[in-house]
Amino acid sequence: MRDEEREARRNGEEVDDDFYGNGSQCTEWQTHFSAKNFSFKIILNLVHMSDKAMWNSASDTGWCPDKSEDEIIQLSSISGELDEKSNFHKENLFYKFCSSQRLKWILLCSEQKCTNVSGSMLCVDGDCSNWNSADRFVNAETPMQAPCQGRGQRASLPLTLSTFVPNTTKQTPKSQSLDRLINWRTKKPFSTENVQDDDFIRKFAVGYTATAYADDIHRKGFLGWLESKVVLPYGNAYYYWTAVVTVAVAYNVITILLRAVFDEYQHPYYIMWLVLDYCCDLIYICDMLVKFRTGYLEHGLMVRDLRKLALNYVKRLRFVLDVVSILPTDIFYIYLQNINNPIVRLNRVFKLPSVFDFAEKTESRTSWPNAFRLFCLIACILTIIHINGCLYFAVSEAMGLGSDQWVYNDNNLTDSFSRRYFYSFYWSTLTLTTIGETPYPEKDEEILFNTVDYLIGVLIFATLVGNIGSMIANMNAARTEFQARMDAIKQFMESHRVERELQRRVIAWYDYQWTNKTNLNSDAALATLPPKLRAEIAIHVHFKTLRKVTIFQDCEAGLLVELVLRLRRQVFSPSDYICRKGDVGKEMYIVKEGKLSVVSDDALTVYATLAEGAVFGELSILNIAGNKNGNRRTANIRSVGYSDLFTLSKDDLWNVLKYYPEAKKLLINKGKEILRKDNLLDETVEDEQEQADRLADSFQARLQALKDRYETVIGRYEEMHRRMNRRIAFLESKLDRRYCQDTTV
Repeated sequence: MRDEEREARRNGEEVDDDFYGNGSQCTEWQTHFSAKNFSFKIILNLVHMSDKAMWNSASDTGWCPDKSEDEIIQLSSISGELDEKSNFHKENLFYKFCSSQRLKWILLCSEQKCTNVSGSMLCVDGDCSNWNSADRFVNAETPMQAPCQGRGQRASLPLTLSTFVPNTTKQTPKSQSLDRLINWRTKKPFSTENVQDDDFIRKFAVGYTATAYADDIHRKGFLGWLESKVVLPYGNAYYYWTAVVTVAVAYNVITILLRAVFDEYQHPYYIMWLVLDYCCDLIYICDMLVKFRTGYLEHGLMVRDLRKLALNYVKRLRFVLDVVSILPTDIFYIYLQNINNPIVRLNRVFKLPSVFDFAEKTESRTSWPNAFRLFCLIACILTIIHINGCLYFAVSEAMGLGSDQWVYNDNNLTDSFSRRYFYSFYWSTLTLTTIGETPYPEKDEEILFNTVDYLIGVLIFATLVGNIGSMIANMNAARTEFQARMDAIKQFMESHRVERELQRRVIAWYDYQWTNKTNLNSDAALATLPPKLRAEIAIHVHFKTLRKVTIFQDCEAGLLVELVLRLRRQVFSPSDYICRKGDVGKEMYIVKEGKLSVVSDDALTVYATLAEGAVFGELSILNIAGNKNGNRRTANIRSVGYSDLFTLSKDDLWNVLKYYPEAKKLLINKGKEILRKDNLLDETVEDEQEQADRLADSFQARLQALKDRYETVIGRYEEMHRRMNRRIAFLESKLDRRYCQDTTV
């Protein structure tokens, strides 16, 4: 590309480029890209004119006639210009050139290098496929140019703004595979809804999660790189790593004692056990290195200084336990001259606190915390039974198998490992649960072991079992509370002799709420959160609903945040009236789920049906003077089935509008425009609300002036009072001195 052409493109001027084709057909295309906040879009508008799509990159790369669908060509000219004007890199920009009456364009961009750019696809004809990650772009400002005539014709490439039009054509298997590739590559599908949502969310300025560090990185080289790689204790990477460490610890806790007691489980597979043992040791060592780089909060900021992180880890008891757990006790294999004695590795169980860390993090992340707690308790109980069963068999071997009735009987020498282990597990279960029904101990050692087992069963095991009962009760607490409310309603209706049909409807409404989990008290659940987090949750839950209200679309973000926090949920049963004609409008409604019917007074005629996303009643809460309906409902609206609606009351709206006077004027004007279109506004009637506002402003101004004058008078009075006190004190002191002189004389 010539230098003058590059300069013209930078200035946004039209540039002519040669389009070479095979024959008399060629393809015209238009390009548009914009750079704002490192967010870039490239829109290609193409007109396909032949069976063989001919393309020219408007650069020195030349033309690509009739390429196969599997060939991907780098768009070097456009990527070069983008590289000059932005942070795009050529290796990240690709498009796919297809023949057979199709031309597809793909943008694949690395998230690390190109921010907020998602994969897109462009196709040109009726047979082109529909991709979820992209759709068709059609120029809306200028019509498509006519195809160039003949080989070597010149075509202009103006930079124009294009609008988005979704493609609804059929999807092919090849396009499906490429679609999956783009979705995997970009992690963020491109769609019309996403574009619209981004504009609305941007208005709210929703925050994002970030990490603030207590210190800046000043070092260079390896130490500087190491400081920048601090491990976040609440991050996903650290959580998954603790899961790996938990697996290693669980392996040691379960297998070390098992292999030490049951030799037939250790000896034949000792090579496998050695490999697994040293793999776990490697995980232990890596975990210590990770903890040396695990950050912690100091004054609310994440520390990443190498020395501080190391001292924070070394000064804790966890460091001592980690060191003890990784001591090379395997050297006792040499001293004992027996590699099949894994009891020397018993110090590995000192790593057990890492399991508790993983359980705590999982409990805070999972959506079923009660079920996870129950699982942890059951796992703990089974582990205790397992360890106690292994100890029982070890004591039996020490006392002599079959020496009395209490120890394990060795009459059957062919007992397999599973037979021995399961009998020991069975004996341990009976003993720890204090069920008994086991042979009585005969020797002192057996009595001591049995006594310790009973104490463990009473003090520890019973506590764990009791916790399981409490957890099950907590899991059913919501159902119990709901059932109590339902029983109270039933008793009330029975005592007041409410008709059976109404009772049936009330019970059906309660059943619907429980089945669809709509009975949850969201206000109570969110009460402990700070206002900012509550606002963001409400925005993500309700913003799609609130943006459907026409009068709120141009309001400032602060007002929308206040309103979205005041939306209330209501559930209506089949045939319930949401409002009747002539009722005073005190709320506006937004249909979240279900269908509503606009019916006649006798409910026999259905005029219209309101589906999900419909909004009604918004004008009745604005108190617009001159409204011929007088803020009253103009139709009967009834629920067809069960309907889920959001409501915004008039009081909540006006309480918020007190702090947003400009937004209040905007809403009133929008409401008047809607009434004018329907010829429902009386222009001669003065706006009562404006008159009330003027009176309120006047009263406020006068009150403020009176307050200022009062403060001035009070200030003067206090000053005069201080001066009088000083004068009186001076006179009293002078009088006292004179009195003293007279007394002396």
